Amino acid sequence: GAPGRADPASPRDAFRAEEYFLPDGKLGPWTDVYAIAATLYRLATGKPAIAPMARRAALQAGRADPVGAPLDAIVGAWPVATVAAIRLGLALAPANRPQSVSALR
Repeated sequence: GAPGRADPASPRDAFRAEEYFLPDGKLGPWTDVYAIAATLYRLATGKPAIAPMARRAALQAGRADPVGAPLDAIVGAWPVATVAAIRLGLALAPANRPQSVSALR
């Protein structure tokens, strides 16, 4: 689907970066990095990541990022560097994410 045209109730939203939902969102390798990180999050925590627009709403309301505590909880069960990579890959702003899979690795 095109940016801005996703079904807001879709379970796939947990794997889509924020820019996917924005009419002027620019997609690129950083968008794939988000999807990879969201997949790793699912594998590590057993639950899908919160959709990015819901995460943005939580942050704008002054609440903590909903993916933070579950990532904190897996430190020790998963290597610290892997958890850090997942956290970076799930950054909401595309510029804050690794810009390629090589950079994520």
